[in-house]
Amino acid sequence: MGIRRVVTGHDSDGQAVFASDEMVEPITIDLVPGMEFYRMWGLDETARFPDDGTPGGSVKYFPPAGGLRFGLFTVPPDGIAFPDDFDIEAALVEVEEKL
Repeated sequence: MGIRRVVTGHDSDGQAVFASDEMVEPITIDLVPGMEFYRMWGLDETARFPDDGTPGGSVKYFPPAGGLRFGLFTVPPDGIAFPDDFDIEAALVEVEEKL
């Protein structure tokens, strides 16, 4: 299930406008079954005004100096168990790739 993201920006006259309205789908990983990460917004540089409300193309999970990230995550209830054949190395590679 996704989370609705409504983004505002500014037109060339500085007036507030709706730039986008969309659903953000979760990123899930095998390492923690039931956990979901939602990348809501991110910039790799300092935000400026006026803007058009488009995301800045952030790539990595953690931003560089001056950048920002806004996200939500859900945590599964206590008691989730990993299967006996769980491959921790493969799960960590998956985390690195997806986040």
